[in-house]
Amino acid sequence: MLMDILNSAKNAFRLHQESLKHFAAATPWWVLILPLLFGILLYYLDQTFVSAYLDKDSAEFAAPLVLGMAFLISLLELKKPSHTYYYWQAFFAFILFMRELHFYGTNNGFYIGFLLMAWWASRYRQRLEHYISQRLIMGFLVSIIWVYLVSKTFDRHLWDNFLPQGVSSDLFEENLELIGHLLFVFLIFLASIFFFDLFLFDLFLFYFSLKGGST
Repeated sequence: MLMDILNSAKNAFRLHQESLKHFAAATPWWVLILPLLFGILLYYLDQTFVSAYLDKDSAEFAAPLVLGMAFLISLLELKKPSHTYYYWQAFFAFILFMRELHFYGTNNGFYIGFLLMAWWASRYRQRLEHYISQRLIMGFLVSIIWVYLVSKTFDRHLWDNFLPQGVSSDLFEENLELIGHLLFVFLIFLASIFFFDLFLFDLFLFYFSLKGGST
């Protein structure tokens, strides 16, 4: 019995190792520099009139609105027969949205949910293959996660000694996180339009079919 458990663990390790290699191979290099580019952009925007909208309160106000829209679009996409990817994506939208509502337990719940969806994506990679094999889709998906991770380093004040005088870590923490939310919304549109599955894309086609019929 012990050997069976060890063999099962060994096979599971190999499976997740192969999935990690697959995800890494499908992720473009430009993902790594995105947080740096966004950070530079935020720094220079903070020197302009836009700085009034880059404060912590503005970002925390916008975050649930952006993720609420992402969650709504994800749910609308499930109203018709959908690829498994869209269910996975909707779950991602749900845990992100709940985290931004800041209810008791939602922060820890997000991390548990994220680990579950990451494990599922690795374990059942073939069921998402139609989407995650696309470098552009994977690029944005990994970018979202990477930007979130970098924003947390500012939350931990790891860069305070390197920031210019008068520049708060909140500028980067809150707004990088908000950028991650916006990237997620873009990912939903991108994944759907790329494969001609988006609810809004259907409305777009419907509108032009009516317009064409009226001429």
